[in-house]
Amino acid sequence: MFQGHALTGVLFTAGIAVGGAAAVWMAAAGVVGSLTGAVVARALRFDPTAWADGINGFNPALVGMATFFFFKPSAPAAGLFVGFAVAATLLAAAVRRYVPVPAYTMPFVVCTWVLHAAGVRLGLDPVAWPAPVTHGLEISEAVVEGLSEVMLIGGNPYTGLIFLAAIAVSNWRHAALAVLGAVVGAVLAVYHGDADDNVNLGLYGYNAVLVTIAVYLWRPSLLAPLLGAVVSVVITEFFPETGLPALTAPFVLAAWAVRAVGRAEQSFLPR
Repeated sequence: MFQGHALTGVLFTAGIAVGGAAAVWMAAAGVVGSLTGAVVARALRFDPTAWADGINGFNPALVGMATFFFFKPSAPAAGLFVGFAVAATLLAAAVRRYVPVPAYTMPFVVCTWVLHAAGVRLGLDPVAWPAPVTHGLEISEAVVEGLSEVMLIGGNPYTGLIFLAAIAVSNWRHAALAVLGAVVGAVLAVYHGDADDNVNLGLYGYNAVLVTIAVYLWRPSLLAPLLGAVVSVVITEFFPETGLPALTAPFVLAAWAVRAVGRAEQSFLPR
């Protein structure tokens, strides 16, 4: 989550692993995916600064986690994972070179959509995640789960708390923004009348968590990150109509939209 701190990465991995037996595979795949991105970047002599900062690793790491979120471990699943981890690394490098906006997690999203479709077509066994416990709305639970869902882990508050600690180790302001984003996502989902169980799972909060930090890094303020959080929730509400897994697409689109508004403001309302 935009943190260049080694201990943060260790805590993220631990937070994923405590999500259950299937999540252990996700954590391992995240590490392998990150290594894959680093190896590809070094072999192709990508920007050494980006290599040292781990920029080449996070999209393939997410691809690895998503692979074993959707599918049980198998040779075909592992093959898809490695192939699309490499593809995500190459796509991210191309975007950084040729597109004037940050790629964020767009390479992960695009590659995972294709990977998921391929896995379904190949008949890979899906992971049977336990059904959420049905109970009334719990905003505090929704906020914590909004943090854990950033890495596709739902139904485990310990993961969310570990993730929050991981961010705070690197930057306490980013941790506060993450909580703010999760709160905005939960409150707007309640206002919209979304199902309590979905709100509690953090499904409307995790993209807001990401976009608040991303936009703050671009323009340190409160208004721009809040706008990004609101836009991400609106996009999340409509995403089921596409028939695609939302993943972090609402975050990417919201962050790009806020940056576009910022550029338009500078062009039409010069100071």
